[in-house]
Amino acid sequence: MLATPGDPDKALVMKYVGQLVAAGYAELEMCDHGEVEARLTSGEIYLLAETTILRLA
Repeated sequence: MLATPGDPDKALVMKYVGQLVAAGYAELEMCDHGEVEARLTSGEIYLLAETTILRLA
């Protein structure tokens, strides 16, 4: 889920996810299929797909 210049909503979401990572509350991992997995220190795991965010755990 990489932000594109024509998609301000996606850019905003990625900005906030980046802030969670910078603050130490989350880690990002690139999956083999091109999507990004966000793992929060509180235990939640999210799949950041092209057009959706899916909670996995």
